[in-house]
Amino acid sequence: MKTIADRISESGIRIEKISKSSGISKDRILEFMAGADPSLYELRKLADALKMNVSDFVVDSGVRHRANFLFRQTLPRNRVQGLRFIDDYSRQIGYSFEVLDTTQKSILPFKHFKVMHHTYEEADTNAATFRSLFCDNDLVSPLLSLPSIVIEKLQTLLFVLPEQSVDGASAIIDGQAFIFVSPRFAPRMLFTLAHEIGHLIAHHESREEFATLDLENQTGRLKRSVKKSEAFADTFAGCLLLPKEGVGIALKKIRELVGAQSDSIGDIELLYLSRIFGVSFQAAAVRCEDLNLLPPGGAISLYEKLTKEHGSPEKRAESINLPPRPKIEFPMVPRRLLLSAINKIRNGEISIGRASNALKLSIADIMLYNTQRTH
Repeated sequence: MKTIADRISESGIRIEKISKSSGISKDRILEFMAGADPSLYELRKLADALKMNVSDFVVDSGVRHRANFLFRQTLPRNRVQGLRFIDDYSRQIGYSFEVLDTTQKSILPFKHFKVMHHTYEEADTNAATFRSLFCDNDLVSPLLSLPSIVIEKLQTLLFVLPEQSVDGASAIIDGQAFIFVSPRFAPRMLFTLAHEIGHLIAHHESREEFATLDLENQTGRLKRSVKKSEAFADTFAGCLLLPKEGVGIALKKIRELVGAQSDSIGDIELLYLSRIFGVSFQAAAVRCEDLNLLPPGGAISLYEKLTKEHGSPEKRAESINLPPRPKIEFPMVPRRLLLSAINKIRNGEISIGRASNALKLSIADIMLYNTQRTH
């Protein structure tokens, strides 16, 4: 890992000029050159003066560069240039390894998942296996707690990072699983999370490093992707979040509630269904189409009808006073990473400034967590 002294030397800028640009005294910069750790404030000032990112001072370049390379391999060459989010995801992976207790590897039991041809049947089987392993064999209930299951039971590091051009991303680097989800409409985020789990499961050889990106509107599509790996991940997400047994039970109760007379399923049943299972109307409609509860093309037809007549499925739901959606919590920081960082800070293995960058938390927040844990 390159030190701050290395970065300053490589910049070719005289210390006097760095001092003037950053507002940091020359003597203090010489202390950095001798190995002193700057505060987060000083690090940001130094990065601005050297026209670098703060992360350039603290990231394990080997891990970061491997992740960066793998992410870039997933996109056509003409789309890779200028995609800053690839650097952001790779940087976060590098940060994580700096604070992570690497004696604790991801415990995702890949040996229990088998994906050979990326078929619907494989997606359905693996979704049931997931629920059996991590949800106490519950093959019926909504999975609104999926974010915490991913973090606590799969030991996968889950990050919510702002990026408008990407729905999600996932990777396995050095035996550790990572998932990134962009902040969106919560049901859409939940589906994207399940989609990324599908990618992790499909790459079942845990010793093999991989990374994949799902660009905006690439997950939860009304029209199935022609790319087999993406179609599998979407199908897996639908099977996981809307298990057929649960859908059957829910629809029976919904139809009794609304007094449905027709044998066919309409928009109101789907809107209720989407709220119960915490997914979007689109995801619920596609899942019902897969279960032959809607005719082929029925999902798109109903979605377009609601969009044309009401503006969106959510506006239609509001107009008929459907119950509010259940809350879906996405933790800001994986607890495992936070606890590992606090332990390293206490042991003097890492500065609180570096931990702040890795966790995307302020120093004050880290100190608060540290205090709460102490008491």
